[in-house]
Amino acid sequence: MAPPTMVHLRQLACILLAAALVTTGGVVHGQTGRYTRTTQPARGAADVLLPVSAAGKWGFIDAQGRQVIPPEFDTKGQFVDGFAVVSRSGEHGYVNLQGEFTPLPTYAELFPFSDGLARVGVRVADARAGGGESIRYTFLNINLRPSTRSYFDRAGSFREGLARAVPFGAAQGAGRPPLWGFIDRRGRFAIPP
Repeated sequence: MAPPTMVHLRQLACILLAAALVTTGGVVHGQTGRYTRTTQPARGAADVLLPVSAAGKWGFIDAQGRQVIPPEFDTKGQFVDGFAVVSRSGEHGYVNLQGEFTPLPTYAELFPFSDGLARVGVRVADARAGGGESIRYTFLNINLRPSTRSYFDRAGSFREGLARAVPFGAAQGAGRPPLWGFIDRRGRFAIPP
């Protein structure tokens, strides 16, 4: 086992490598080993914030290792499109690059931004769940406001302007799997299920 200082140096080297890749606007795909350019414009090093832990809390540092957001969060997130999913004192929400935390207690699940939109889970009454609740999905824009009034039984993240989704209330009877389609940024099916 390596001495503790070596472990920290290795972690720092990995963080700096990740920052360099994000700063150049590229992503390395672990499964294929390919390097591809993202659809996002390249960001400056000041826009790259990396999670760091201190005293059991999470904060964020820049690529030079300077603290930008003090450790005050119970969970860490990765910044994408200027936001990271975090929680503080039992409330989950998004923190922006300036360290401003917006709790969003009305949502049951929060996901990272992708292509300028974030998928969120909403608890809704569901007769199929025996009169209980189930989770349906919709999307928020970078103002943390709903980008669509549509809800989906299942949904993925946006990539190149589309996200895969299963329509709200889609029948799954007789052991059939749900049919997926692709929605546009307004929540309309560009490719029907």
